[in-house]
Amino acid sequence: MAIIVFFICFINAIFIFYYIKIIKANKYYIKIFNSKNEVSIRKFPYPYKAAIAIANDIDSTNTVEEFINIHEFLNTKKMTNMGEGVGLEIADSFFMFNPKNHFSYFSNREIDKFIIRKFIEAGYIDSIHSWGDGYSDRNDAIKSISELKKHGLNLKIWINHSKEKSNFGGWYSANLGDCVESKYYHSDITLSYGIKFVWLGSSTCIIGQSVPINFMTFIGSFDFKYAIKSTRNIVKDIIKNIFSLFRLWETRYSLHWKNDLVKVVELKDGQKVYEFTRYDNHPDGIGFGADSKNMAYNLSERVIKQLKDVRGYGILYTHFGINFDCKHEICEETQKALRNLEKEYRTGEVYVTTTSKLLTYYIIQKNLKTIYSINQGVVIIEILCVEDPIFGKFIPNLEELQGITFYVPSDKNVRILIDGKEIQDLIKNKMDENNRESVTIPIQHLTYPDLMKI
Repeated sequence: MAIIVFFICFINAIFIFYYIKIIKANKYYIKIFNSKNEVSIRKFPYPYKAAIAIANDIDSTNTVEEFINIHEFLNTKKMTNMGEGVGLEIADSFFMFNPKNHFSYFSNREIDKFIIRKFIEAGYIDSIHSWGDGYSDRNDAIKSISELKKHGLNLKIWINHSKEKSNFGGWYSANLGDCVESKYYHSDITLSYGIKFVWLGSSTCIIGQSVPINFMTFIGSFDFKYAIKSTRNIVKDIIKNIFSLFRLWETRYSLHWKNDLVKVVELKDGQKVYEFTRYDNHPDGIGFGADSKNMAYNLSERVIKQLKDVRGYGILYTHFGINFDCKHEICEETQKALRNLEKEYRTGEVYVTTTSKLLTYYIIQKNLKTIYSINQGVVIIEILCVEDPIFGKFIPNLEELQGITFYVPSDKNVRILIDGKEIQDLIKNKMDENNRESVTIPIQHLTYPDLMKI
């Protein structure tokens, strides 16, 4: 009875919330279907219906051996101690400094440096997880960036770590990386090095981002098996949306207002960067389910089905290294979930790639400017530029355009031009679930590093 009463209260809260929200926004979301004779950009690379990246925090991955075992299962089809790998593009983060001398760039083991370099070069490390617990002051940031530049190692993503002083944003008073007056300040040189995306701490239990919020947005996260706990998480997300709606604690919850995956945010020193959110909905509560075992729940068949149904993006939050009660580095439940994710990927249902590639695709897809014409039965699409709200107009390269898919009129030849040059090897696609044909700029798949040469 208590569950039923609580659930009724929860439903009423949603209706009240949306009544207020609709009045304030004064608009309704309308689904618009493009004519089959028009050229438009498909939301995901063909033939996928949704997209997932798994953003792993390096915490508790203490040795290089554990790191390699995890990634051989994630990134290769080799036989591992967990069976055949799933061969997916799943990347990791890393620490530059670790006071316990665990796996990190500036440990006293040269092998750590070599492995981290190789995996950054290959794209299987794509995030800096703060400068690490051993960060002392700005000089450590200068040392780190100098080392990365020396070896031509380019990274676009910064992920805050716990309450580390090098963190950005106003989540905790200990975050001093963007405070100009602090000795820990470094965001000026770190962003100029190339960081474009930051995770400041935003998490959501909503399945599928970059999807307009409606009544089912929250209900989709409800699980009868964990009725009370999943309802509690949903209520938390509703509160976050209300806070965002009324600009309460805006810096912390601004992504929740429109269920954004990415949003422009201003750091404390005035610099602008893209903030992104991560999905975590384990019934034990946001922030406590993001480990190797509980990742199975966040990656369950129920979640993937919902993600496809709403045509959403998801960046999943986890720590593969937190696996204390598991037989292997990745717990058996999560191994099974990852094998199901591999099936979804290989059957063309869910696009799985690294956080860096997914975020880059997302920004390009949303901000790409094109024109097209049809001459003598040939569709000519000209890519003009990307109008980036932070970095201004630029002409994207093929790596940045990979996966971009254009809906085109049926039975027409297609040419795509960029900067006056024709893009070769376009992939002509059959009709998808919207009964529309398309062409795709080929995806450039990552190559796992040859560790025998290290």
